[in-house]
Amino acid sequence: MKFLLFLCFITSLSFMTAEAQQPKVVLEDYLGTWRWISGKRDTLIIRLVPAIEKSTPLRPVFAQVFGFHSYISAGKLVESNLHLKNDTLSNIASIGGGLVNNVMNISFHDLTYNDFLMGTFRLLQDYPKKAILELSMRGERSIDRRPEPYPNARTVPNNIVLEKIE
Repeated sequence: MKFLLFLCFITSLSFMTAEAQQPKVVLEDYLGTWRWISGKRDTLIIRLVPAIEKSTPLRPVFAQVFGFHSYISAGKLVESNLHLKNDTLSNIASIGGGLVNNVMNISFHDLTYNDFLMGTFRLLQDYPKKAILELSMRGERSIDRRPEPYPNARTVPNNIVLEKIE
């Protein structure tokens, strides 16, 4: 019995130590321009900016950041709303998100399929200028049958590491 109590104490202590070693992530760590380039000249650029719109009782705003993206496949533009990042009138963002437990939870608008994907954009612990984009899988659709990192019926790649470029 004493051994089990000791083992539980050591286990809980190791969890507390691991949590204490993880640096605190702030919203500003995610802001800026991120880029992924594949070996096939595919490029995804994401620009995250702080949300400036404030919530009101009649119009709640849940996002802490808004984002815009551009996707190029084999050197050809597939979709982009990156040119709207300074447009304060239409403010048509393709990404919205907020920090939860040091991870940016996001919704991502795939412009080509007009579909919203949920996922995370999280910093890599040892490389704070790199982050992994992980989008959830939607229902199986046979529109697009490319291998990973392009799951079915999705334009943008998934499970990729982007690097902060500005």
